Amino acid sequence: MADGVSVGDTARMSRIVTDRDIEPFGEITGDRNPLHFDSELATRSRFGGIIVRSGITSGLLNAVVAEKLPGPRRRLPTLGPGTSRGALGELARDC
Repeated sequence: MADGVSVGDTARMSRIVTDRDIEPFGEITGDRNPLHFDSELATRSRFGGIIVRSGITSGLLNAVVAEKLPGPRRRLPTLGPGTSRGALGELARDC
């Protein structure tokens, strides 16, 4: 493993996602699913309100690796053909 990173290490980041996050992400990706930005329609859906795109969630996971494990200016070993790595994540509603 990279210097300073060991199997079993954990890190945590949290963010309150707002409309200021949701709208630009939709513009960048072209994902205009109304469940992500139409409050009236989303409220009538099975979700009961606006839902955050999974890409925003995966972006937070990327940030944990980039900023906390192993952190800025450090890197994990590069993966190539024939290599194997495992990952474990914990999804928590509130951090």
